[in-house]
Amino acid sequence: MMNRHIIKMVTVFALPLAFCLAGCGNPHGLRPVDVTVLLDGQPAEGISVTFVPEDSAAGLGGGGVTDAKGKCSVTTTLGTGGDGTKAGKYLMKFVKTAPQREYTPKELELLKDEATAEKVPKIPLVNLIPERYGSPKTSGITAEIKDHGSNTFVFELSSK
Repeated sequence: MMNRHIIKMVTVFALPLAFCLAGCGNPHGLRPVDVTVLLDGQPAEGISVTFVPEDSAAGLGGGGVTDAKGKCSVTTTLGTGGDGTKAGKYLMKFVKTAPQREYTPKELELLKDEATAEKVPKIPLVNLIPERYGSPKTSGITAEIKDHGSNTFVFELSSK
């Protein structure tokens, strides 16, 4: 009688817990990654951060855009914000762009109508940080995502 009660308790409580522990977690092997970007020692807002796998066969990279405190959580194309990326070695890329100029009042008026919008020239973007950071091959910055432990990085960029 006692044995049946114990078996019932194991079935009701322990088995669902075991299945959850075995199946819960990240099915893609992604590791959470948090980044802070500093430009000349100050938090840098609006920097697009990209993790490019050193070995292109490794597949997934990841990225994010920094907030006002220079922070972001890395996301891959597999999931929603902050899901992380796979363990491995990465080359880093950093970009921050802005329009070369603002639209004129006349251009803004033309943009409101689909028929006239195509007459407005596209305004080119300019990079607000040195070009060398815009390519994983020239940034000179790398990162290694570990399978265990914290994956928190502080990247210090220079405007010079």
